[in-house]
Amino acid sequence: VRVLIDANCWFRFAITPLSQTGLQMAKLLEQFYAGRVAIAGSPILTSELRVALQRPRALKYLAGFNYERYFEILNDLEQLSPTHTPPICRDPKDDYLLALAHEHRLDYLITED
Repeated sequence: VRVLIDANCWFRFAITPLSQTGLQMAKLLEQFYAGRVAIAGSPILTSELRVALQRPRALKYLAGFNYERYFEILNDLEQLSPTHTPPICRDPKDDYLLALAHEHRLDYLITED
């Protein structure tokens, strides 16, 4: 099974690891490191998260947050880039996710949207 996880889930995992989303992300990452599921990443996703996690409203939740380990996890993922990103989503910033999922024939796109 190959999945792509939207930035909103990764963001929630960072700022509220004990939330329902955070706990589900932790379980999914356990499955990833056990070789039971493949999680796709993207330089676009990583860049989006780097910006989001530096916003003042995010920083207040990130005291003691291990940025290095977080981005190591993201770098462990299979890195994919879309070759074509058609405007098909109500949120144009998410078009690349749909393009990646379709282009690389991923089984699931996980999002909170």
